[in-house]
Amino acid sequence: MRDKTVQGIVNVIPLLIIIVAIILPLSAHGWDIERAAIPASPFPELGPGLLPETGGSGFVAPEGPVISVRGSGVTDDGSRVYLEVQLKNPMPVQVVVKEFSASAPLRGTSVNLALVAPVSIPSGGSGTIRLEATRPQALAAGGWPPSLSELRNLKMTLSSGGMDMTLDESTIRGMLS
Repeated sequence: MRDKTVQGIVNVIPLLIIIVAIILPLSAHGWDIERAAIPASPFPELGPGLLPETGGSGFVAPEGPVISVRGSGVTDDGSRVYLEVQLKNPMPVQVVVKEFSASAPLRGTSVNLALVAPVSIPSGGSGTIRLEATRPQALAAGGWPPSLSELRNLKMTLSSGGMDMTLDESTIRGMLS
C-alpha cells in the first residue's frame, strides 16, 4: 500500500511543478498573461539630455545644464589654447569620458580641440574635462574663447561597464548651456 502512495505522489510532482510555474508568475503580475510572459524592460525611456521621462528610475536629475564651460584661455607658455568643460552625470552608473572633441572657428581657420586625458565621473556627480589645441598664429590676445554656439563637429565617447557610447553633435548640443 505504501508503494502505491509513494508512486502516486512521485507521478503528481511534475504536474505540480508545471502548475506552480504558471500560476505564480500570473498571480504576481495581476493575472495578465502578457506582463507575466514578457517582463518590462529594465531600461527606462530616455528623454532629452539623457533624463528619464518618468520618475523613480534611479537617474539623478541635474540642476541646470548637463554640459557647461568653466573656463578657457591660453596655456602659460602660450603654445596651446584650452577650454574647460564641466559635465554632470545624471546616469545611475559611473562613466568615463574617453573622447571629447570639437572645432572652433577662428578668422577663417578652425581650431581642433581634443580631450587631454580621460575623466571618470561618478553617478550623480560632475567632472571637469579639459580640451586643448595648438595655439594658432592668428590668435590675438582677445580672440579666445569662442562661444558655445560657435563650436562645431562635437563628438564625445562615454564608457561604462565595458560599453562605449558615442554622442553626436545634435545630442551634445541639447546638453549645452
